[in-house]
Amino acid sequence: MADEKLRAQREDALVRRLLRLAGNPATVSDTIALRVKQNVQDHWKQQLRANARKRMLWIFSGTMAACFFLVLLFWSSLVSIKPEPDPVAIVQTFVGHTSTHEPGSHISNFISRKSVVYTNSILETDPQARALLRIFGGVTLRIDASTRVHFESDSVLVLERGMVYLDTGKTHRRVTVSTSMGNVTDNGTRFQVRLNDNRIEISVQEGSVSLNQNRGQTHAIAAGNRLIANANGEILLNKFDLNDSETEGVDQMSSNFNLEGRTLMEFLLWITKQNGWTLKFSDPKIEKNEGPVVLHGSVSALLPQQMLAAVLPVCGLNYRLNNGVLIISESD
Repeated sequence: MADEKLRAQREDALVRRLLRLAGNPATVSDTIALRVKQNVQDHWKQQLRANARKRMLWIFSGTMAACFFLVLLFWSSLVSIKPEPDPVAIVQTFVGHTSTHEPGSHISNFISRKSVVYTNSILETDPQARALLRIFGGVTLRIDASTRVHFESDSVLVLERGMVYLDTGKTHRRVTVSTSMGNVTDNGTRFQVRLNDNRIEISVQEGSVSLNQNRGQTHAIAAGNRLIANANGEILLNKFDLNDSETEGVDQMSSNFNLEGRTLMEFLLWITKQNGWTLKFSDPKIEKNEGPVVLHGSVSALLPQQMLAAVLPVCGLNYRLNNGVLIISESD
């Protein structure tokens, strides 16, 4: 109120000054003078209100722009945050140098025992390396030398090169091995997939698998069979020898066994279970006499047949593998 009263006094003074400068004007009635004064004040107030509206509009526009910018910045930060990858598998044992890295990344990490492999990671083995992993859920994965595997999830593996061996056991899990030649899907089985240039080789030891080729063709492969396909569409199906030396080391790679203080029978039961063998003694007395023998030392980082060669001669025993049967006999 004080501001309006002061403003009115200034307007009256301004009007009186203008009248003096104009000389002696004609006599104006009080009614006209009051009307002029009122009009001037009304115009002044309208101008003030218009200016106030403009200022409020600018303030509102600036506030909305700032809010929009903050929302955009917050959304961008949410989009840029990568979700935490899910764990897929854990390393049981390995030989040689094996590393993992993210797609497109040049930063590699060498694995160790109990290393965890996550989704969207790539695992690579050197020419002299092999690794055995346990996929969460119970599936065993063996990876051969010079192999590159992309873990899309715990049920989808992308084999870019090399060879993998899977054992789903009694988990009832279905695992798909995706390759440039098509997708290999199992039906509760033990099988291996080898990818080399434009050639895929699938060998099934137990159960059955199917190859769904990129051309739309599907091929079923039963246990004891090997399918070979190339980029030209040629398909070859023949019997698969379980004792094929080409697969030794990957399909027979066992996890580590703490030998110290364990009995021979514990070792034999473990190694046959790990590799899907059947244990048999040439003489029942061997199991009774030698089974309780306590073992000492270590067999870490050895392949199964290397383990047998290191342990059995010390106990005066030999072994041989015949179509998946481990036969233990006395040394000659």
